[in-house]
Amino acid sequence: MHLAKLQDWGIIKVRKDGKKRLYSIQNEKIRKILEVLEE
Repeated sequence: MHLAKLQDWGIIKVRKDGKKRLYSIQNEKIRKILEVLEE
């Protein structure tokens, strides 16, 4: 899944911090799925 698509759907937000990009997940369901995947 491409991050730009997630942005379009309003699931994530991107903040630029210097050269880094900070992605914040707006959608609670997606956040839980990612937490499960990380384990």
